[in-house]
Amino acid sequence: MSAIKINLILFGIGNVGSALINQVIQQQKSLLQEKNIELVFAIITNSTLAFFEREGQKNRWDADFTKSPAPFTIQNLIDYAKEAELENLIAIDATTSAEIINSYDLLLQNNFDILSVNSNSTLQEPEVTPENLINQILQIATLYVAQKRQIA
Repeated sequence: MSAIKINLILFGIGNVGSALINQVIQQQKSLLQEKNIELVFAIITNSTLAFFEREGQKNRWDADFTKSPAPFTIQNLIDYAKEAELENLIAIDATTSAEIINSYDLLLQNNFDILSVNSNSTLQEPEVTPENLINQILQIATLYVAQKRQIA
C-alpha cells in the first residue's frame, strides 16, 4: 500500500515554524516506515513570499513568482493547491497575522484543515511545541486514512 501524502502549508517561518520544519524533516523516515504517512511541506510562506517545494526535490523550496507573486494572497495558495491537485491539505498558522486568521473560513471552504499556533487565534493550543504539532498533524492524517478506506 502506498503511503498517504499529507500536504502541509506552513504560514510563518519564525521560531515555531522553523522548529516544525526541522522536526518533520528529522522524523520523515520513521513516519513513513511506522505509520505509512508522508508529510510534505508543499508551501511555506514568510510574511511576503510563498515558497513551493519542487517536485522530486524533497525539502527544497524556491520562490516561484509565476504562481505566487510578492506579496502572495491566500487565493494564490488555494489556486496553486487546486492546479497541483494537492490532497490532504493542512494549513498551519504559525504567525501573528490577523489576515491569516481572517482567511480560515476561505481555507476551510477549500478543503484545508487548520492548525493554529497564531497567538491572536482562539484555536491555539495551550502548549505549542513541534512535537505537539506533529501529533496533531498525525491525528488529522489518521482521519484522511479512514476516509480513503471508506471510499475504496
